[in-house]
Order: sequence, then structure tokens, then C-alpha cells
Amino acid sequence: MNRTFVALGGDFPNIGDAVIRRVTLSWVRSTEPVDAFLATAPDAWLEQVGIKAGDRVYRGRRSSLRWVKELLLSRGRPLLIHEPGEVALDRQAFIRECVLLTACVVAKIKRGRVVFPPRSVARRKEARPWGPTRFVHRTACRVADAVYWREPSSLVTVGIGELAPDVCFGADIREGLQPGARKTIGVSLRGSRPLPSAEWFEGLKRAADRLGAVIVPFAQVESDQRRAAELAEMFEVQPLPWSSDLLAHEEALRRLYDGAISIVSDRLHVLIIGSLSGAVPIELVPRPAEKVARHFHQVRIDDISHDSSNMSASDVEKTVLAAQDRGTEVRLAVSAANGEVRRVAARVRSWQGSGRQS
Repeated sequence: MNRTFVALGGDFPNIGDAVIRRVTLSWVRSTEPVDAFLATAPDAWLEQVGIKAGDRVYRGRRSSLRWVKELLLSRGRPLLIHEPGEVALDRQAFIRECVLLTACVVAKIKRGRVVFPPRSVARRKEARPWGPTRFVHRTACRVADAVYWREPSSLVTVGIGELAPDVCFGADIREGLQPGARKTIGVSLRGSRPLPSAEWFEGLKRAADRLGAVIVPFAQVESDQRRAAELAEMFEVQPLPWSSDLLAHEEALRRLYDGAISIVSDRLHVLIIGSLSGAVPIELVPRPAEKVARHFHQVRIDDISHDSSNMSASDVEKTVLAAQDRGTEVRLAVSAANGEVRRVAARVRSWQGSGRQS
């Protein structure tokens, strides 16, 4: 039997990272086990990303080398799928990229297929692309059968591949409550950034009052828990509690999104998963990074990112209220993006077990 090798390491506990890896794994999930490389992931991560009994799991020190060795020794024509999400091409990533290039070359020598699901190149100051690492990654992309980028600047940086929506748009679309029945505004901010101004808090309170909504702070990433508590204190409300049962916490988040008018956040996957439930996504923070705007532009949703640095409370209120007219537009765009990701999935699935036959 031809075997499927999938890289599923990630940032844990991070619901968004888990969702995009689970969606990617679902593309090739069949009755046959997969060979899953999970780096240093804890046990909870395996359940989150969809690992099942019988799957061959590679974790711990030197696990990537054991994964590549098993790929080399496998029979048939393997399907190799790299992990989705953000990829750092800095100096520290050089060895990792060399190992992944080796895996690509081995798969191609065995007349298999290599896929890079929709990804983006990290732009953080501490993870800027380094020439040799980028060269190795570009070589791996040349070897691959399909390379997808979830926003244009990453395609420009590497120069190989095609554009596709973020994998997260391929998760299940939920009906959620009807617009008139939605009574919450979800708010989730990165804990590593400064709190917004007093005007920001006042403007959001006013918008919620005008909409007859309750503000619910929450965290979709464990490291944002303290920020959620700070937001709750400032708004004088209760946050959605964090649960160490991560699948239960994910479902609690999705129920929140099902009843939300809007989700206000500076985290990409918070906004995407919220939009899958019909909540209008709004990035409204001081000096927002370009990441959210670039990724939503790829699915034809523009003008959702707003710099609140110099906004008055009235400006914040107007921004939140104006976004409420975009519900139908967002739903249509999200549905189209979901279809695009599913077409990528169908292409990858058609290669499973077929080797060189398209």
C-alpha cells in the first residue's frame, strides 16, 4: 500500500493551529493509518488534530529523522504533506528546512507526491527570512507537486506556487443564530501587545449598548488567558473560561461564535473561525499588523482591519456599528473560500494511493 506522511507539529495549546492541522489531515483520512510527524507535541495535541488509534506517530527528539527514514523505507509511492500555517524561514529554521527538503527528495525519488498546503512566511522581526534558509525552502517547493500560499507577499518571497485561502476557511461552516437573535460581541486580543486606549473600551461599550449586546472576552490561545481576564475587568463582565479540555474549549468557542454579532480580535484564526459561524470579523487594535488584512483580502473581504491608535470613542463605536451591515457579504465570501479549500483538498485526495497518476 502507498503510505501517507503528514507533518502536524504546531503551536500548542492554540485552537486555530489545531483546526488547520485537523482539516489538512481530514483531506487524506481513510481507512489506512497515516505516518504523522508531531515534533514535541503533547498527548492532548494528538486528539485535537485528529490522530487515531493505528496511526504511526513520530514525536520527541530526532523524530523528524525517524519520520524521513520511515519514508525512505516505505513501499509504494508515498504522499507527503507538509504542515499548514505560518513557516519561519529564519536562521534558526535552516536545519529543519534541510530535513524537510530531504523528505521531499526522498518522496520524489520513490515517485510519490509532495504537497505544501496553504501557508505564509512569518514576517515577525525575530523570524525574518534568511537567505540560505529561503533557498533551501525554495528548492523544496521546486521539488513539490503542489505549493499553496495563503497570501500574496509569501508567494513573492518564495517565488513558487499559487494562491489559495487559509486552510481554516475549509473547516465546517455553521449556521449559527439568525442575525436578530445574536446578542454578543466576542473580544479576544493578543496578550503580548499593549492594551488599547480608554477610548477603545468606551467605544466598544457604546456599540454593544446600541446593538443590545453583551461583550464576552475570551482566549483562543492559552497565552491570551491573562489578556482575556484584563478585558473582562475593564468591561466589567465575565470572560469565557478557559478549559484544559481543549476539544471542549473549542466547542465552547464555536458556540460563542454561533451567537455573536461580531468578533473583535487581532488573531487571524479567531476571526476566520468566527466568520465560519456568521459573526462579522473586525480587527480593531492600535497599529495592527498587516497579517489579518492580507489573508482576508485573499478571500475578497477587505476593510476589516482598523488602526484604533488615534480613534475617539465615537470613532470606535461607528466602526463597530458600520461593520454590522457586512453580514451577507462575509457569509458569501466565506462560503466561496470554503469551496476553494475543498477543491484543493479534492486535488490532494486524488493523489492518495495513486502515485504519479493524476
